[in-house]
Amino acid sequence: RDRRRVHGSKKIVEKAVEDRLNFHPSGAMIFLDTSCPWKDHLYDIERELALPEQHLKYVIYTDRVSKTYRIQCVSDEKSTFTSRLPLHKKWRGVPVQELRTISGIADIVFVHATGFIGGAASLESVKKMGELTLNDPESQ
Repeated sequence: RDRRRVHGSKKIVEKAVEDRLNFHPSGAMIFLDTSCPWKDHLYDIERELALPEQHLKYVIYTDRVSKTYRIQCVSDEKSTFTSRLPLHKKWRGVPVQELRTISGIADIVFVHATGFIGGAASLESVKKMGELTLNDPESQ
């Protein structure tokens, strides 16, 4: 792997983690303004910054192909598929028109059947997806 690319990716993730409270008051979501392999670094950064265990729940980024936004759940650990807080259970795998109605988010595009990832046309909407899941004790 190119060492400069890896170092650059870590800096992008570090900056997003450091700016998390400016992005959302919960501090549980980060926004990557540049696409990069975040999983390679996030868990190390959490430990280095001594963040509360499993505090970060979502990573938000732009999907370069569709030009929409994605919200991806952080897994328990780098090598597991268990999400710390999957997206709302009522949204998982639901067709887009119904999803827009039940979520109240007009430009939501999808939520995977397991809730590990979802998307919307705007940054505000993916942020809202995370917020609604975080704030609803019935979401799981």
